[in-house]
Amino acid sequence: MSNYTNRMASGDEKIRCFIGIKPPDEALDALRNRREQLREELSEATFRWVSRPNLHITLHYLGEVHRSRLDDVIDAMNAAGAASRKFDLDAACLGCFPDRHRARVVWAGFRNPSPARGLHRRVGGELRRRDFTLESRAFTPHVTLARASRQASPQELAVAAEALRGRDGESICRFEVASMTLFRSRPRSPGPVYTVVHRTGF
Repeated sequence: MSNYTNRMASGDEKIRCFIGIKPPDEALDALRNRREQLREELSEATFRWVSRPNLHITLHYLGEVHRSRLDDVIDAMNAAGAASRKFDLDAACLGCFPDRHRARVVWAGFRNPSPARGLHRRVGGELRRRDFTLESRAFTPHVTLARASRQASPQELAVAAEALRGRDGESICRFEVASMTLFRSRPRSPGPVYTVVHRTGF
């Protein structure tokens, strides 16, 4: 059991958590700079912009996990990490979810997503072997830069989506991925606070 999970022994019964990739500082700076450029291009009233410390790639969102199962999550990460190697990611495009007509989430994507998809698949396989239920939707590696506010109108979302079209030639940053991290997420205002629970290198 990790030091963090030991400290939780008399704490919360469940924690909200996810497994993700944290880019290095240089990449975080580049992503923050591109986020600030977008803030000027898009209506600031429409979006809630993700702070620099919270920029990451989610591999698997686990939701509320009982503290007694955290070691199972860590075992799954370590098993997947043992079968993984370092790889590079090249952030080189901008896009939005849920589709190109509605920008509810603005993100930076990657020119070479296959290695991240492979890591996602390996981690997911190990989690399922330990009876975790995971989301079934297709995995698109990305860094979320902004989320639409609840007050955003359909017209605002459409205008923002139009502004993001054709952004496949962006050159944002390139970085090495040599680890994945289990984060605890605590809801706060204006944004969640993420705490490192465990990190697996490869």
